[in-house]
Amino acid sequence: MNGVTLYKLGGSLFDLPDLGDRLTEVFREEASRVLVLAGGGPFAEAIRVRQQTDGLTDGVAHRFAIAAMGQSARWFVGSRTDTVLVPDTNSAENAWGETLSSIAVIDPEPLLNQVRFRPDGVLTEDWRTTSDAIATWIAHRWPVKRLVFLKSVGCDRNELSLRDIERAVAETRLDPITLDILRLFLPNRPTVDWRNLRS
Repeated sequence: MNGVTLYKLGGSLFDLPDLGDRLTEVFREEASRVLVLAGGGPFAEAIRVRQQTDGLTDGVAHRFAIAAMGQSARWFVGSRTDTVLVPDTNSAENAWGETLSSIAVIDPEPLLNQVRFRPDGVLTEDWRTTSDAIATWIAHRWPVKRLVFLKSVGCDRNELSLRDIERAVAETRLDPITLDILRLFLPNRPTVDWRNLRS
């Protein structure tokens, strides 16, 4: 799938009252077809809390967290008229075929259920595999030409090097598995950009 940009929408941004307007500005600048993966946000945070009180294993809690990312995707689609919820590449292609202005929003649960933590031995079924790592893995598997992390922290940067990403991991702004995936898929990794949408 040439000419696709995957935006990973950080769940920490969900409380922005003008999030829709900010995203509209971001997407307006985009010449490629747009794919969005939303983080779990408050839905996933609620699961973290319940795991402590209910004694869920990491594997069970993580499956719930992925389902929570699906709820974030549905919330995002429900808040915009230019979005389509998609479970796979064919559905995204169909959405873009109807109108290139459509934004395809990934429901990650059916996509990951097809290849559940089996494929490359990279994704773990626990909290080490964050939505950033899942976005990076999807960026390779689809594939996409550009991966953009939309965050609440950091400075806007284009074409991050592996050293930049290592620094982000050291500062706990990205998880180590995201870095592992990018290293594993060299030299065919997508361009990686960083946007602080809260600034």
